[in-house]
Amino acid sequence: MMSVKESRIYIYDKDTDCLTGPDQNDVWNSYPKNIGIAGQVFQTGIYEQTLNPYNHELFDNRIDMEIAVPMICWPIKIREKKETIYGVIEIPNIKAFEGLATAQNVKPDYYLTETLEFFSKQLAQTLINNEKFIDFKQSLGISSF
Repeated sequence: MMSVKESRIYIYDKDTDCLTGPDQNDVWNSYPKNIGIAGQVFQTGIYEQTLNPYNHELFDNRIDMEIAVPMICWPIKIREKKETIYGVIEIPNIKAFEGLATAQNVKPDYYLTETLEFFSKQLAQTLINNEKFIDFKQSLGISSF
């Protein structure tokens, strides 16, 4: 996504009340939903951009990407009758390097925010569809396909 080598997606697991996703070694783990930059974005539903996440006050090495380049953390959500947060995406924001010379926290450009918003909605809809499919299978008494 957006020509970066690494990004992370954390999905909210209702059963454990945690965010689930890969650690630095790509091993899937559960994380408290209120830790790190990812937890803040999950709790508030508002994206966070930081020029150096490693030095950010909310950074937590258990969940956040260990990078020293600009990063954006975006909520995975879809607007229905109410807004539900399904998880978060952490991704390096290389375009923010343009603001480093002036030490400004450059806001993501229009195209980046539109891309992240679209991807977020698509991922949220996929998660909703998966949940409905699992419920349907269970209603039929089918444990696996």
